[in-house]
Amino acid sequence: MSISNIPAINPASMSSRKPVVALICSNPRFADSDESLLLSQYLGGLLHIGGYSRVRLVSLPSAGTSKAKEKTIAVEDTEAKEKTISVIPVDKTAPTVISESEDFCLRASTDTLAECHVIIVCVSPQDTTRTGELLANLPKKGDSPIGVFTLQHGSKNFDKLSAR
Repeated sequence: MSISNIPAINPASMSSRKPVVALICSNPRFADSDESLLLSQYLGGLLHIGGYSRVRLVSLPSAGTSKAKEKTIAVEDTEAKEKTISVIPVDKTAPTVISESEDFCLRASTDTLAECHVIIVCVSPQDTTRTGELLANLPKKGDSPIGVFTLQHGSKNFDKLSAR
């Protein structure tokens, strides 16, 4: 096939073909530190800057939070906070500002996990079991497995996630 026979790529259709990647972090309102949130924002920002995926940052609701309450908190957080983050890529010295868009969602609800192709777990250790329960209840995507990665402190966290 010669180069002249390669079909042109429509940039508008590229967004729908990108895999959806969710990064789950502990809710900063209830966590003992912001480390989980900062890790998920940084990694999500880098994934977005690379242009190869649609990113959804999902804050794990506190234990016992109903779906209705979770959505209320998400709306309050969205209205109260800026809709941008700044990330310094490894090869740069100045931060890149990333605004919320169709391809980058700073405050997605746990409902968005069902549409994801890849899930990266960045929660604090005390939230690992609840995250495993959340992931175990996701609907199956036919024959396509959802890739789940964990970036957490401690070797026992993988066992807690995989036990679910």
